[in-house]
Amino acid sequence: LQRMGLFVKTALPFVAHHGHPDGNVFMYGLPNPQAFRIGARFIGYSPIDEGALELMSTGVADAGAAEPACPEEVVIGPVARFSEDCDWLHQEVSPRHDITTVRDAAYLNWRYADRPDVEYELLEARECNGVLVAAIALRHGWCDEPVTAVCDAVLRPHPGFPGIVRYLEARGKASGATTVRALLRAGSAEYDAFADVGWHPEPSHLRLVCGVYRDDVTVERLRDRWFATLGDFDVV
Repeated sequence: LQRMGLFVKTALPFVAHHGHPDGNVFMYGLPNPQAFRIGARFIGYSPIDEGALELMSTGVADAGAAEPACPEEVVIGPVARFSEDCDWLHQEVSPRHDITTVRDAAYLNWRYADRPDVEYELLEARECNGVLVAAIALRHGWCDEPVTAVCDAVLRPHPGFPGIVRYLEARGKASGATTVRALLRAGSAEYDAFADVGWHPEPSHLRLVCGVYRDDVTVERLRDRWFATLGDFDVV
């Protein structure tokens, strides 16, 4: 921490060029402890949470088989690419969030289906009439540990939600995972829905940090009203 290394010398002009109201309104990241100390000292990292980032987690030792049909007339299963119906799903879901990524079909396929170096399991859940309920991306074996990461979950409120979660847990167990984890910001409807089916927050080794470059975007607003997922970061 006594001198600026290559990362800092690269980051400082990047922030100076892009960090302004007409550029990147805010920047964010999930640094590990060493990177956090460097960024806080030299680059102006502002922690969004007081301590380590909490991830919603559940053990899957008791998970059953992955049944594609949920009791509430919802069918879930793998897809090779996310369908164009995800455009409509995002429009249905996004008004619940003040700040969020545009998770339409173009983004989801760019982020997951077309990434050449990582294999994700892509899922869609639909009502019997074909209407899309959820679009989900999983990564099995996250951080070389027996963990299945829920990278993204675009979910509209539905009675079939518990069955969808049971399917995710079963897919994690089938992949060899002992735990399934997801980034779900406290206060969001998604956080509450997962908590209602038994998931609980656990601290990770990561810190959620930001830099803000417009007056109406504050650390407090990001803490309380930004819906982020693990897929918003480069850790999955």
